Amino acid sequence: MRQSLAALALLTASLIAPLHQAEARPTYFLEMKSFFAVPDDSNVDHCSVCHVNYEGTGTRNPFGIAVQQQLYTGKSIQETLPLVASLDSDGDGYTNDDELRIYLTQPGFSCDNFEDARGEPLDFDAGVTPNVATCRAPTEIKVLPSSAGFVTDAGTTDALVIDIWNLGYSDDLTISDLNLSDLNNATLSLANGPALPIVLTPGEQTSVEIVFDPIGTVASAGQLNIVSDDPATPSIVIPINALGVQRTLSSLEDRIACRQSIQKQFSIYSRMQLKESLNCLARQASNVRCAQARSDQKIQRAAIKLASFVGGEKDLLCLAKGVTASRLDMPATCGGGCSDIALTGMASVNACLICRQNETTNAVLQATFDASPPDAPSGTSTAAARKCIKSISKAVAKVIPAIQKELAECADDKMQNGEDASTCTSERAGKIAQLQLKIDATVAKCADVDSVPGCSFATPPSSNCLSDAALTAAESLVEAVWDEY
Repeated sequence: MRQSLAALALLTASLIAPLHQAEARPTYFLEMKSFFAVPDDSNVDHCSVCHVNYEGTGTRNPFGIAVQQQLYTGKSIQETLPLVASLDSDGDGYTNDDELRIYLTQPGFSCDNFEDARGEPLDFDAGVTPNVATCRAPTEIKVLPSSAGFVTDAGTTDALVIDIWNLGYSDDLTISDLNLSDLNNATLSLANGPALPIVLTPGEQTSVEIVFDPIGTVASAGQLNIVSDDPATPSIVIPINALGVQRTLSSLEDRIACRQSIQKQFSIYSRMQLKESLNCLARQASNVRCAQARSDQKIQRAAIKLASFVGGEKDLLCLAKGVTASRLDMPATCGGGCSDIALTGMASVNACLICRQNETTNAVLQATFDASPPDAPSGTSTAAARKCIKSISKAVAKVIPAIQKELAECADDKMQNGEDASTCTSERAGKIAQLQLKIDATVAKCADVDSVPGCSFATPPSSNCLSDAALTAAESLVEAVWDEY
């Protein structure tokens, strides 16, 4: 199953990379470039104009939020851009119009928030505010993560890497001390790191590893102290909290009943989110406006309902019986790209499910449309292409839940019989292949249609990439409930 997760990550990366290489940007981005006359290959010819993530998708920066808010009221992108042009979204004293049209700086980032960016180049700060060469000091320390947390099975060892950078623009950074203090027991330690003092040139990075080694049920705490010659921040304290757990499993009967309940409610939410998301982007790709706000409200209501059945007032088979993630024998943290969520009570399981669903849906939409909402896919020009997109989105929205159901039923059977569930995909291969053929057959009917988005029509085309993406998505959704099925 871990291979399936790796496949999901590789699939997402392989789908995104060709888009950037081919400069095939979403319609919204192209409209923005046209309105503000943004030159090709300039500092603002990039997804970071709207997104926190430098490579695009996901959370939006203040400028992206301003655009998004107008789109949610039903305005088109052409109506939205003039409305946000006169704003100063990042609060640096320059309007969005001036930043994009005159200075070619980021309208959503300033020296106050540029460190919120993710995946950005080291010199990103040099292009966020007009007439500011750099937002950094000559010597500047940066440490991530800013806190350390563990939930670890007793008798095992866990480790967390703390990364330290010198992001200054001219001077070396000297780290004179690294130590743990205020420890309440001996379960936390530092692994062998570089010898002190550590000298980092501008842009250079080093790491230190915190190790947690609980021999029983124990709550540990302490802090990592980092002392350097950064004049602004000479001392940094990283708080550490660690919990060693001795699992006491619920009865097999209760565990199965709880997981079945979670799977049932999660499947309902999965179908809703996939259907709404696919339908919305299909409409946009067909040059029909999607009521994005209404769609988001429906998904939000479904998420609230899921929360009531998983860790909420209607949770009669898990929470009401004292079943927790640990007593279900779930891993310490959520899987996939959601590993920052520690699995403890049932509320954290719900948070994990929502995160895994969002991650999976994003990969599916990327495969199907080369876009993620509210970024619109490129519009199609012919009736045949619009019909093709509509058919494909319907097929994908039906097939993923169907595969999800097959694998979940298999995982349920395996758990009840005390068997290894890792073979479910191969054991149900015949039925899964029949379901995948529904997507492949739909794609085949569109093979000669121009302007249809998605991995099936990329260059070079891949005839079964979308059905493979559907299987990987279903596997990830089932693993979120059944772990190593």
